[in-house]
Amino acid sequence: MEREITEDTVISINTINADAPVSNSRLHKIRDKCAPDEEMQLLRQYIINGFPQDNSKLSGMLRQYRSLANELYELDGLIMCNHRIVIPTALQKDILHRIHEGHLGMDKCKSLPRSAVFWPGIN
Repeated sequence: MEREITEDTVISINTINADAPVSNSRLHKIRDKCAPDEEMQLLRQYIINGFPQDNSKLSGMLRQYRSLANELYELDGLIMCNHRIVIPTALQKDILHRIHEGHLGMDKCKSLPRSAVFWPGIN
């Protein structure tokens, strides 16, 4: 049931990622945190095999991803939601801190993560 990703989609996503305000070192850190993260590994399995029909079999955060199932995929070791990188729980506070440390105002602070990163409740 794994979703096929076309070459055009990969090119589009790579272009967005190249322009995104996420450095290569940050991408490596995200990949490194995803590998041992149980929630991210379960999410990866659900992306490949499909989400369970019974919501009670999903943990709290994973329930929130179910409605996004058609928008989730894996690319180059990262879980993506549309064209945004899904951030594991262990890095969410750090990412929020980095977003706010530039003091760019509320609109900029909201638009930057909307273009590059995602997790349930980020808004």
